[in-house]
Amino acid sequence: MTKLLASLLLVFSLNANAEFVSGKQLHDWLQSNDKTANALATGYILGTFDTGAGIIHCTTESINAGALVSQIKMLIERATNRETFSADVAINAWLSNTYPCKQGTNI
Repeated sequence: MTKLLASLLLVFSLNANAEFVSGKQLHDWLQSNDKTANALATGYILGTFDTGAGIIHCTTESINAGALVSQIKMLIERATNRETFSADVAINAWLSNTYPCKQGTNI
């Protein structure tokens, strides 16, 4: 299972940029009963988190991946305009508000 997940995440990362995933697509992946779709959503969220770490958001504590995915899932579920925004923009906006960087702490 771990090899399958790693392979899917690698393929996904090679074929898409963050701005190619809409809020609706991320919502659909998160709501799906399909393990592949859930793995894509998790990989996308964690990849967006890692990309913005120290630049868009700063955390002083360890972040649990499952809790982060759950929080983003709630954010996307509450959004009424999923079709109109890029998922990475919504994730990064939430992260920067939740875990703001203090001036002078960015990389």
